[in-house]
Amino acid sequence: EGNEARLRAAAEEEGARIDALRARPGGERIAALRSEMQATMERGCGVYRQQDSMQAAAAEMGRLKARFAEVGLQDRSRVFNTEIVAALELENMLEVAEALAVSAAHRRESRGAHACRDFPKRNDQEFLYHTMAFRNDAGPPRLDRKPVTITRFQPEERKY
Repeated sequence: EGNEARLRAAAEEEGARIDALRARPGGERIAALRSEMQATMERGCGVYRQQDSMQAAAAEMGRLKARFAEVGLQDRSRVFNTEIVAALELENMLEVAEALAVSAAHRRESRGAHACRDFPKRNDQEFLYHTMAFRNDAGPPRLDRKPVTITRFQPEERKY
């Protein structure tokens, strides 16, 4: 019964969030924010990265998330409303993009697909760990670390 009550409360909370989104009069448009997010991430966190561009992307993601609060829907219907789906997807993508940009800017090294021009070498002394990002409603995500368990394969420099 306790689990059922928690599920019901979570469903009601999500319903209220969707109703609030539907009621917003805001002037921001989903497509514009999505395009800006994509361009920012490509500029700042593409294949070849630099510290300044990653930090700029992280800061811009914070601004885009703030602007999301001003997104207004043109379709306010309750049935087959694909605009609500697009808005919820964008909100989630902004969260992930910010976590990625903040985490990337934190790493001052190159590792795997993270190729940082400012720091071309891998730095196991400082960065041999998994980065964990935790949502923080008051600002950028909080970063933490999780140890890497080395099993059969030892870490080595990636060479192409």
